[in-house]
Amino acid sequence: MTPLQAGERDSRDRARLLALLHRLRLRRIALTAQPDPHASRSYCTRLLAVDAEAAALHLDALHPEPAPELQAGHALHLRGRLDGGLLRFECRFTGLAIDDHGPVLRAALPERIELLEQRALRRLTLHAAPQGPTLDLEHAGGHSAAHLLDLSAQGAGALAPIDATTPVGSTLRCRFETPTALRIDAEVRSRSVRGAWQRLGLRFTRLRRDEEERLIAALLRLERHAIRRRPALA
Repeated sequence: MTPLQAGERDSRDRARLLALLHRLRLRRIALTAQPDPHASRSYCTRLLAVDAEAAALHLDALHPEPAPELQAGHALHLRGRLDGGLLRFECRFTGLAIDDHGPVLRAALPERIELLEQRALRRLTLHAAPQGPTLDLEHAGGHSAAHLLDLSAQGAGALAPIDATTPVGSTLRCRFETPTALRIDAEVRSRSVRGAWQRLGLRFTRLRRDEEERLIAALLRLERHAIRRRPALA
């Protein structure tokens, strides 16, 4: 791989790798594949399955055809976008397999994923307090009730009381009422004081697949609700 650029992170932690790969699979992200990184031609594929126990991936056949014939041990260079961020990784082709999708490419888990993280493209702005959804923040000083200002699949903006212990870099346990309850860990990435309140920028951490699915469902519900509340055009 080429060297990391400014702002990129090199993720080698296995749990983090698996979480990123499961997100790619869940969202059916289109990936650009290059069997030869020096060639100008690239192909399209998707991540179909992640087998953590066997340390293997299932990828859709390369398109368009005719695709090059791959040999065991051949490196596949993959790139894609996730929540507005660019990621890339390399995995070794190990052979063909059959699953529910039919014939698929089988490859070893990557040893690393390079990720240039950016703000999610889709961020839903919510009604200002006190009309908007609420959340409970569990922090070093106890619990505080806060108001949810915006929400995306990566993070949220919240308005919390000034006396809540929420320094930048700390991790909070958040309980959202959206309107169904959802508990997610979040890191405080930014903090600004507004009188008796503080505006927090939160980034979700260690999202399990079921938590991400529920978060996306909550986003869709809130978005539909916001659309229904908009006044009709004259």
